[in-house]
Amino acid sequence: MDAFWHAWVCLGAFAEGELTVLAAAFAVNRGWLSGGPLPYVAFAGAFLGDWFFFELGRRKGEAWLEDKPKTRRLVSSVSGFLAKYSWGALFILRFQIACRMAGNFALGAGDLGRGRYLALNGVACALWAIAIPKLCLFFWKMMIPMWERAWS
Repeated sequence: MDAFWHAWVCLGAFAEGELTVLAAAFAVNRGWLSGGPLPYVAFAGAFLGDWFFFELGRRKGEAWLEDKPKTRRLVSSVSGFLAKYSWGALFILRFQIACRMAGNFALGAGDLGRGRYLALNGVACALWAIAIPKLCLFFWKMMIPMWERAWS
């Protein structure tokens, strides 16, 4: 049964990330899910999701931006910034809620090389996959006893 839920966590980390890991940490805290594989599963989903949007930007970015001059200027300036400060930008994107897909798309549409992107994003995803589950588990360990006292 854990494999099914870990697959859902991987899919959720692919699409969004933090909310999925927060829900998985709740399940781990309650004993409904084993927590050992959680960072690995979160890493796999996050890394593959980021890479998907990077490749989407690489392959379809130019065509998508063709008839959107304002968006093209924005993506151009963002991708220039991201390429110049790629390590910091990828790290911030990884921890930034709701900008991850657009940021990785912009990186793909820009000039950042695939090898450099994969290496930097791998490090950023690994740090995220370690930190976020730990923070979520800490949150639930602190909050659940307070909620149980409040509701009993």
